[in-house]
Amino acid sequence: MNVVRFVQFLRRFAVQRLAPEIHAARKIALLSIATSLILSASNSRSYSQDIGASTYSRNKLIALARQMRERPENTDNAKNGLFEHHLDSTTILAVRTRSGRAELHAASADTFFVIQGHATLTTGGTIINPRGIGEVRGDSVLHGLSTELGTGDVVHIPADTPHQLLLAGSDPFVYVLVKTLVR
Repeated sequence: MNVVRFVQFLRRFAVQRLAPEIHAARKIALLSIATSLILSASNSRSYSQDIGASTYSRNKLIALARQMRERPENTDNAKNGLFEHHLDSTTILAVRTRSGRAELHAASADTFFVIQGHATLTTGGTIINPRGIGEVRGDSVLHGLSTELGTGDVVHIPADTPHQLLLAGSDPFVYVLVKTLVR
């Protein structure tokens, strides 16, 4: 039975059969249920439509990272050893060839997935020589907790948390970064 027919059935049932026996409040409740069912059915239809999700294999991401390093003019941060490619509005493929600066994001959390390479992530503590408001950058993180990262690791850095990625060797560190607004 489709939604329109079901609502027509409920309306006839409420008006013809139950009208003498039930109170007005019950009629309103029955019509509210019908309205809820209609809205639910229309919402499930709109959410079930294909919106074109994007998928990226590890090999595809590594190939894209290689291309980014070969064409450093495509990023403003290349001189700092950071290459970025926006996969969508919140997801970034990032490649580091040098250690990053200390940073803190007041309005967003970072979640990243290590695709290739090794680095040390320092979180917490205090940023030395902080500059900026909201998006703070500095020289390093003092008294933070250091964690070794490698391929396959997943990291979540809450908003307002000082952090810094440190590379030991010359191999690139490739990761997918997802920015989540929290404020």
